[in-house]
Amino acid sequence: MGLQDNVLKLKGIGAKRAQLLEKLAINTVSDLLKFYPKQSSYTFLENIVPLKTAENYQTALFLTNVVGIQNRQSRQRLKYTNIIVKDSSGYAEILLFASQTYQAKILKPGDNILIIAKAEWQHGKLTLKNAIINKHFNVEEFFGVLTKYKLVKGLTQKQLQQAIKSALQVYKKNYSESLPIKICKDFGLISLEQAIENIHFPQNRNLLQSAQYRLIFEELFFLQYSLFEQKQQQENKSSVVLNKNEYAKNLLKKLPFELTVAQKNVWQDIKNDFQAKKCMQRLIQGDVGSGKTIIAILTILTAVENGYQAVIIAPTEILARQHYNYFQTLLAEFALKIEFLSSSVLASKRTRILEELRNNKINILVGTHSILNEQVQFAKLALGIIDEQHRFGVLQRQCLLAKNQISTPHLLVMSATPIPRTLALALYGNLEVSRIESMPEGRKPVKTLLYTLEMRDKIYQGACRQLALGRQVYVVCPLIEGEDEEEEISSVLKTHKFLKEKYFSKYNCAILHGKLASKEKDKVMLGFITGEIQILISTTVIEVGINVPNASLMIIENAEFFGLAQLHQLRGRVGRGSEQSYCVLLSESSKQDSWERLELMVKYTDGFKLAEEDLRLRGAGEMLGEQQHGLSDFLMADIIRDSELILRISSYLQNNKDNLELFEALQKSKLNSFVTQEFFQRLN
Repeated sequence: MGLQDNVLKLKGIGAKRAQLLEKLAINTVSDLLKFYPKQSSYTFLENIVPLKTAENYQTALFLTNVVGIQNRQSRQRLKYTNIIVKDSSGYAEILLFASQTYQAKILKPGDNILIIAKAEWQHGKLTLKNAIINKHFNVEEFFGVLTKYKLVKGLTQKQLQQAIKSALQVYKKNYSESLPIKICKDFGLISLEQAIENIHFPQNRNLLQSAQYRLIFEELFFLQYSLFEQKQQQENKSSVVLNKNEYAKNLLKKLPFELTVAQKNVWQDIKNDFQAKKCMQRLIQGDVGSGKTIIAILTILTAVENGYQAVIIAPTEILARQHYNYFQTLLAEFALKIEFLSSSVLASKRTRILEELRNNKINILVGTHSILNEQVQFAKLALGIIDEQHRFGVLQRQCLLAKNQISTPHLLVMSATPIPRTLALALYGNLEVSRIESMPEGRKPVKTLLYTLEMRDKIYQGACRQLALGRQVYVVCPLIEGEDEEEEISSVLKTHKFLKEKYFSKYNCAILHGKLASKEKDKVMLGFITGEIQILISTTVIEVGINVPNASLMIIENAEFFGLAQLHQLRGRVGRGSEQSYCVLLSESSKQDSWERLELMVKYTDGFKLAEEDLRLRGAGEMLGEQQHGLSDFLMADIIRDSELILRISSYLQNNKDNLELFEALQKSKLNSFVTQEFFQRLN
């Protein structure tokens, strides 16, 4: 019998119980073993607790004498048994309802009983609830750890624990260690077999902690190891050397600004990568407005000057078209063939573009996810760039690298979502990381203001003053069109109607959201960029990359519905010109924690600091969304809590990268654990 066999094969599990287990997402023997109790689900029974000293809501062991037993009925006609017990410190009562009453049938006054129960004090009276009563016992056998699991109706703790015990027997017959002895020794790990047994049925507090540490390590180690392997494989791949950069030098001379020190350092990192024969794998992290796009352009020019092709992919058509238009304008003097590709491109034009790419007649391709289609192939692709990397996954990066048949292209990924170092390691451990942590000169920090809805009228009056000065305004709403039960939540359509009638009647006011057709989106954005449209009422579709220097005010309705990282991205749409800009957060939330979170937006303009706070408050899964692999799928590990362990593992792999014996052992053992098997399936 194997770990992937259905639970129906286990002794004592019939069709009905299997259906109940399925409600808990338990279908196989492996699922049972990985149905770990939550950390708060363990009760440590380390001594006998006198009744008088029991803490409120404490589950503990009580050794008592039965004083009296009575069958009663509540006012709601619910039958129950009341048992009065005592010890040398005082009295308590036990209430047994429904399926628990059988325990009283074997008792009589004067019996000594051992009870596992939760103590609840009310008006100086102690009640023992959820009691498990033992009449014949050896006290020492009950010392240990009591485990409780999440259940569904019809399934008891005892039944689930028995199923897990059966699964453990199967596991022991199939057991193989998943980590080399050296790693277990270096990190002080117990065996995986001990860990699985003690996470469910710990013998004591120390073994439980050792089991938790081993399983946390298992998940984090194989995430880091997978990324480490990818990085090593890419470093072993050769790519073209790009040593000419006169185009980039000429462009830098004609720019109306000078690169910041941080930008120059990143550009030097890239040039160094291009001089080596190995494939570049680099992430540029920079706050909104820090100047990543110009670095991308310099990188693209270098690839093209050396006789190769380059491609840049953006997550939305709006951002991709903005790149395309900017490239056309900025690179006009170089007489390059630049094309745009997305799902909205007509079939006839798409066919022509695909053919010209294969015949090396296109120098630069700009587009969306459509470029990842297998039909899109290049003649001489030397550089792939992914903008707003957090919107893409690992597989999409790998797909881009496979677009050239001759050699592996260099890869540059960019993210305007600042990510804390620990999380960057967990996400991008296979990439070299460069950071742009300073802003271009002349940029004034955006002033962020936080108000309740009582200030709404004054805020929009202020917006009218900005419009009178010739500025433009964003209004962001969490919904496109509100439902009846969401009457109080601002929607784009409702807000547009209200604002147009009350405040903006003499201005051109447009809406933008994800459900609009691509042509309509482009028309609206072009109108806003050219200034024909003064007010843009939108969802978060404008979150990334939109560059309108004349927009000086953003008003975010129901700001409590957005995460800190998302609010910071939205705020980055203003403050891109020389005028002072403002971001106003309007919130009707009465929750203190929600208000405190929004106050962080007022306190910090540093995206990296906000990212740390967002990670602390919301966790990796919520912060990064569904695109990222593995991070929200951890059963035991936590990116925030276990950040130091991530750093230790990453450093350990790097320091031992030349230890061939260790990595050969890892290759042999890594698929020996049901934990690692499924983890590698997710990552690969």
